[in-house]
Amino acid sequence: MQKRQNSQDILGKIIATLLAMQLFLISWQAKTQIDQGKSSLEALTWIIQQSIPVLIKIRRLENHKTQNK
Repeated sequence: MQKRQNSQDILGKIIATLLAMQLFLISWQAKTQIDQGKSSLEALTWIIQQSIPVLIKIRRLENHKTQNK
């Protein structure tokens, strides 16, 4: 039982790290878009559009984690 909980904790940390990296890459790409001449408002709109699916994934993981307790 403890082994399974440990594995789930490690998996949760890996998923959280990957989602954080995804958000970082989204912001990095937005900066690149601004550097290439897009307006800040266009880049912000793009960031929001790209971040929503990531936030939905995070919410689903939180709900799944709460249901498994």
